Amino acid sequence: MVVVTFAVATTFFSGADDLNNATIAISDMSTAASVDKITAMLQSLDGVAAAEVNLEDGSARVKYDPTLITVAAMESEISKLGFSTANFKAESCAPTEQSCDTEKTTMDCCAPAPKRSDT
Repeated sequence: MVVVTFAVATTFFSGADDLNNATIAISDMSTAASVDKITAMLQSLDGVAAAEVNLEDGSARVKYDPTLITVAAMESEISKLGFSTANFKAESCAPTEQSCDTEKTTMDCCAPAPKRSDT
Protein backbone atom coordinates (compact mmCIF):
# COMPACT_ATOMS: atom_id res chain seq x y z
CA MET A 1 0.00 0.00 0.00
CA VAL A 2 2.83 2.41 0.79
CA VAL A 3 4.38 1.67 -2.60
CA VAL A 4 1.12 2.52 -4.36
CA THR A 5 0.83 5.79 -2.45
CA PHE A 6 4.46 6.59 -3.23
CA ALA A 7 3.97 5.85 -6.93
CA VAL A 8 0.88 8.04 -7.06
CA ALA A 9 2.68 10.88 -5.31
CA THR A 10 5.59 10.83 -7.75
CA THR A 11 3.33 10.47 -10.78
CA PHE A 12 1.37 13.62 -9.97
CA PHE A 13 4.34 15.62 -8.69
CA SER A 14 5.69 17.88 -11.44
CA GLY A 15 9.34 17.26 -12.26
CA ALA A 16 9.28 13.82 -10.60
CA ASP A 17 12.47 12.87 -12.46
CA ASP A 18 14.37 15.64 -10.67
CA LEU A 19 13.46 14.52 -7.13
CA ASN A 20 16.08 13.61 -4.53
CA ASN A 21 15.88 10.98 -1.81
CA ALA A 22 17.02 11.60 1.75
CA THR A 23 17.03 9.61 4.95
CA ILE A 24 16.78 11.75 8.08
CA ALA A 25 17.69 10.24 11.45
CA ILE A 26 15.14 11.25 14.11
CA SER A 27 15.56 10.91 17.87
CA ASP A 28 12.90 11.00 20.58
CA MET A 29 10.17 9.13 18.68
CA SER A 30 8.41 6.63 20.91
CA THR A 31 4.87 6.14 19.62
CA ALA A 32 2.90 5.59 16.44
CA ALA A 33 1.38 9.02 17.06
CA SER A 34 4.88 10.51 16.73
CA VAL A 35 5.27 8.78 13.37
CA ASP A 36 1.90 10.07 12.18
CA LYS A 37 2.68 13.62 13.32
CA ILE A 38 6.05 13.76 11.55
CA THR A 39 4.73 12.07 8.40
CA ALA A 40 1.81 14.49 8.09
CA MET A 41 4.06 17.51 8.63
CA LEU A 42 6.66 16.37 6.08
CA GLN A 43 4.01 15.61 3.48
CA SER A 44 2.54 19.08 3.95
CA LEU A 45 5.83 20.84 3.12
CA ASP A 46 6.14 22.49 -0.28
CA GLY A 47 8.60 20.41 -2.30
CA VAL A 48 8.07 17.10 -0.50
CA ALA A 49 6.57 14.50 -2.82
CA ALA A 50 6.50 11.58 -0.37
CA ALA A 51 7.57 10.78 3.18
CA GLU A 52 7.74 7.56 5.14
CA VAL A 53 8.67 7.61 8.83
CA ASN A 54 9.89 4.45 10.57
CA LEU A 55 9.62 4.19 14.36
CA GLU A 56 11.81 1.08 14.62
CA ASP A 57 14.92 2.54 13.00
CA GLY A 58 14.19 6.17 13.94
CA SER A 59 14.25 7.61 10.46
CA ALA A 60 12.27 9.40 7.79
CA ARG A 61 12.74 8.60 4.12
CA VAL A 62 11.77 11.58 2.01
CA LYS A 63 11.47 12.15 -1.73
CA TYR A 64 11.75 15.88 -2.39
CA ASP A 65 12.47 18.61 -4.93
CA PRO A 66 15.81 20.20 -3.95
CA THR A 67 14.88 23.41 -5.75
CA LEU A 68 12.00 23.92 -3.31
CA ILE A 69 13.27 22.54 0.01
CA THR A 70 16.48 21.38 1.68
CA VAL A 71 17.16 18.55 4.10
CA ALA A 72 18.17 21.16 6.70
CA ALA A 73 14.77 22.85 6.34
CA MET A 74 12.99 19.52 6.84
CA GLU A 75 15.14 18.77 9.90
CA SER A 76 14.32 22.20 11.33
CA GLU A 77 10.59 21.55 10.90
CA ILE A 78 10.94 18.15 12.60
CA SER A 79 12.69 19.82 15.56
CA LYS A 80 9.80 22.26 15.91
CA LEU A 81 7.55 19.24 16.56
CA GLY A 82 9.76 18.21 19.49
CA PHE A 83 12.04 15.62 17.87
CA SER A 84 15.80 15.83 17.38
CA THR A 85 17.69 15.27 14.14
CA ALA A 86 21.39 15.17 13.29
CA ASN A 87 21.58 18.95 12.91
CA PHE A 88 18.81 20.20 15.21
CA LYS A 89 17.90 19.45 18.80
CA ALA A 90 14.20 19.45 19.57
CA GLU A 91 12.99 23.04 19.77
CA SER A 92 16.41 24.13 21.03
CA CYS A 93 16.99 27.21 18.93
CA ALA A 94 15.59 29.57 16.39
CA PRO A 95 17.19 29.62 12.93
CA THR A 96 18.74 33.03 13.64
CA GLU A 97 20.64 31.53 16.58
CA GLN A 98 22.42 28.92 14.51
CA SER A 99 26.16 29.30 14.37
CA CYS A 100 26.94 27.22 11.27
CA ASP A 101 25.78 26.23 7.81
CA THR A 102 23.88 22.95 8.19
CA GLU A 103 24.40 22.13 4.52
CA LYS A 104 28.17 21.89 5.05
CA THR A 105 28.52 20.27 8.46
CA THR A 106 27.05 17.56 10.63
CA MET A 107 27.77 19.27 13.95
CA ASP A 108 24.98 20.50 16.17
CA CYS A 109 24.42 23.99 14.84
CA CYS A 110 22.12 24.94 17.68
CA ALA A 111 24.72 24.39 20.36
CA PRO A 112 26.21 27.53 21.85
CA ALA A 113 29.73 28.40 20.82
CA PRO A 114 32.37 26.76 23.04
CA LYS A 115 33.49 28.90 25.96
CA ARG A 116 37.11 29.93 26.08
CA SER A 117 39.05 28.65 29.05
CA ASP A 118 40.94 31.92 29.47
CA THR A 119 37.85 34.01 30.24
